[in-house]
Amino acid sequence: MYHDWGRVNLTFNFINETSLESGGNDFGYAWGVFRQASYMSMDAGKDMAGMAAMPKKKAPPVLSLQRLGYGLEMIGALGNTDQFGFYWQRQQHYVGPVFTYSVSKHWTVHVEASFGLSDVSDPFVLRMGVGYSIDHLLHRRSPTP
Repeated sequence: MYHDWGRVNLTFNFINETSLESGGNDFGYAWGVFRQASYMSMDAGKDMAGMAAMPKKKAPPVLSLQRLGYGLEMIGALGNTDQFGFYWQRQQHYVGPVFTYSVSKHWTVHVEASFGLSDVSDPFVLRMGVGYSIDHLLHRRSPTP
């Protein structure tokens, strides 16, 4: 579930992992609040009918703070099919800042430094990733006259 307020996004994900060997389920959660990079909200790639005379917005330089998004995420466990619930000191829970950098309109790089909150959590977890957005594939091209 998520909701956007302009460039700010609030998200909650319920996680269900199913074991192929035992058939049991493990449950978890992830929630976060995130501020999207201003570059990603510029709508430079969307042509509006009747606005052909308007100049397109230029992309910021490759090294620019306009390409930086940031937020806070918390992830953790919620038990399994035998014992569902929130048992703080017997489950792993993490919180940390999230940073994304928009390399282009479609490519982003993600870095999250998470800190363990419970006794069984690792003290520090560094998550990194590369993402490619396929949103542009879902928009139909307008026929050219």
